[in-house]
Amino acid sequence: MPKCSICGKEVKTIYTCKECGCKFCNDNGNIKTERCADCYDYDVDIGKEEDSDMIKDLQNIEEEDIDMEGD
Repeated sequence: MPKCSICGKEVKTIYTCKECGCKFCNDNGNIKTERCADCYDYDVDIGKEEDSDMIKDLQNIEEEDIDMEGD
């Protein structure tokens, strides 16, 4: 039986991460995106940072607009 590289469990079905090539089981990755838990979590964290940066940019633009209206 194949073994998950993340948890070490022997499982019937093993998946290969399309990002890093890690062999993972159903419990340690996202089968739909074909990413192991580590790569999937990394992508989610990067997305949060990008969202946060976009929100800060929008807030700065709104502040600039308010300053311009006051002039």
